[in-house]
Amino acid sequence: MLLAALLVAAPVLTASAADAPVRVGVLGTDVSSGPLYAQASGAFDRAGVPADVQFRKTSIDLLNGLRDGTLDVAFVNIISAVHEIEAGSPYTIVAPAALYDSAHPITVMLGPKARPVHSGADLNGKTISVPAPNDLGEIATRNWVDKHGGDSTTVHYTSAIAFTDVAAALNDGRVDAAEMSEPIKTEIMPDVSFAAATFDDIAPRFVIGVFLARNAWIQAAPDAAHRFVAAMADGDRWADAHPAETAAVLAQHYHTRPDVLATMVRATYPERLTAALIQPVIDVAARYRVVTPLRADTLLVYLTANAP
Repeated sequence: MLLAALLVAAPVLTASAADAPVRVGVLGTDVSSGPLYAQASGAFDRAGVPADVQFRKTSIDLLNGLRDGTLDVAFVNIISAVHEIEAGSPYTIVAPAALYDSAHPITVMLGPKARPVHSGADLNGKTISVPAPNDLGEIATRNWVDKHGGDSTTVHYTSAIAFTDVAAALNDGRVDAAEMSEPIKTEIMPDVSFAAATFDDIAPRFVIGVFLARNAWIQAAPDAAHRFVAAMADGDRWADAHPAETAAVLAQHYHTRPDVLATMVRATYPERLTAALIQPVIDVAARYRVVTPLRADTLLVYLTANAP
């Protein structure tokens, strides 16, 4: 139904819409860097899709970029993406972001150096920093707290701490724990403490986020949108096969130190985005009433129809 609505609503394609660079928003994380890898590998060029990859400080900034039309496509964590679509926001999933694999946790919860977190009860009445309200980081920590002896209804959450300020916020007492991904996770680890791989309590393997596109952009440039899907898949395959080259991309754009690049957990990507990689996250989020229960395959109509 979503695909049909997009096709029926599509306006006559103009040359400017077809040729304009796709404005893609990412964070300073390996998880969201698929567009950078598509750019570095030449996947966008081969597909004939000029891309303007733009950086935002927070997940909220990325969603705001979609809302105000300054971005055509943006990385959004999977729970926030499902919530936006369920709420009727005019966005469509056009590509997966990185996978979470419990064998190599790319995102974990950190604690202060002097006050390590050992159990869910340690966080009762405390404050946890997460990228965005009701996002994957918040739901994962709520789920972990409840499963490990605590009461998540007593926990306070903030999304006001920039990634680069998390270590200081932990150690000066502004927050008591923080959900953090690579490369910043490894950069700040000497100054903080490991608390838990909270995502493990959701599933051993699932997709952390997706790239949402504005329906208005898909409607205005359907061929460019189709080629964008193919280019992202091409870039993901290249990234999985070229860790040294993608490390150089992180060094260039995020100024990640060589010692961090040598030890950090690297992002990997699914061969294709399937419902099985989304459903466990939806089920946990639905239990906390952040989203309503739904079948994950209903979110993948466009992507399935346009898969390369």
